[in-house]
Amino acid sequence: MEKLRRIALIAQHNRKHDLLEWIECHYSVLIGYKLISTKPMGDLIGKVINNKLNDTSTKNFDIIKLKSDAITEEQQLGEMITEGKIDLIILLIDPLQRKPQNTDIGDLLKLLLLYDVPTACNLSTATFMISSPIVNHLLPSVEKNNLAFIELD
Repeated sequence: MEKLRRIALIAQHNRKHDLLEWIECHYSVLIGYKLISTKPMGDLIGKVINNKLNDTSTKNFDIIKLKSDAITEEQQLGEMITEGKIDLIILLIDPLQRKPQNTDIGDLLKLLLLYDVPTACNLSTATFMISSPIVNHLLPSVEKNNLAFIELD
């Protein structure tokens, strides 16, 4: 039996509505995955998916929600990436935001590149990723040993 792929769904403040609309359109595909998100966004995603499911099912859909405490959610995601616990990520960044929300997003993007995690930063790419026939046959993440030669700032 093939393992369930894990998709992280993250959106900056001005992109949350876009991500929720996209999830509403693609919920039937997304329920075949383990979804991971921040606590506030995870609550919203859960409402959207469960509202759709309640039309056809009595089952509630669970989402893995990152803890909102001392360690930032981006740092928790970074840890999950290095441990191979994220298979795909949809990371909607607000390109019109004057200053980056924080440097954690930049660090997160570095990790996604280093560990070769398929990443969608816009909804068109996200749609291509989840609708691809090879999405469940992705290559395993890059091994930590292969990263030994890389120096990070």
